[in-house]
Amino acid sequence: MKDFIIGTFEKCETEVKTNAQVGSGDPLTYADITGPLSISDGSLTVRDRAHVRVKNAGDWSGVLDFYLCGPTPDITTCTSAAGHKIDSVSVSDGTAGVTVYSAPTTVTAAGRYCWSAHFASDIQGIPDAWDDGTNECFDVMPRDPAISTIATGTPAEIRDDATVVAAYLGTGSTTEDDRG
Repeated sequence: MKDFIIGTFEKCETEVKTNAQVGSGDPLTYADITGPLSISDGSLTVRDRAHVRVKNAGDWSGVLDFYLCGPTPDITTCTSAAGHKIDSVSVSDGTAGVTVYSAPTTVTAAGRYCWSAHFASDIQGIPDAWDDGTNECFDVMPRDPAISTIATGTPAEIRDDATVVAAYLGTGSTTEDDRG
C-alpha cells in the first residue's frame, strides 16, 4: 500500500490585531478608543483587546504580552523594548482565533499613549507575531481649568472669591496663597 500527498502544505501564519479600549471597573463598559480622551477626574482606566489567529494550523498555543508606551508627545508605535509590560495571557485555540484582554491599567497623566501586543508561540513551526501599536495610539487631554467667582460685600467694600480648578497633568504641585 502506498500513500500519496497531492498538493503542498501551507505555511502557518500568525496574526495579532488589537484595539485600545477605555472603561471603568465593569468589563462590559469598555469601548474602543476612537478619539482623544479627557483626564477630567485625574485618571482613566484603559486596556487592550487582542485577537490572535494562526492560519493553517489546528492546535496552537502561546503567550500574549501586552505593552503600553507613553505618555510621549510624538509616539506612533510601541515596542516591547520601549513599553511597560502590563500583562501576560496564555492563549490557545483552533482555526477561528481567540480574543483576549489585557489587565486594566490606570493612566494618570496627559499625553500620547500606544498599546502593543506580542504573541510568542509554544509550538515549533508556528511563528511569533505582534501588533506594533500602529492604530493603537490615543491622546489623553489635560483637564480644562475652570474659574468661578462670586462678588460679595457692600458698595464700599467689594470682595471677589475665586475657585480655581486647574488642569491635571499627572505631576507637579499646587500652592494656596491667602492674601485675605
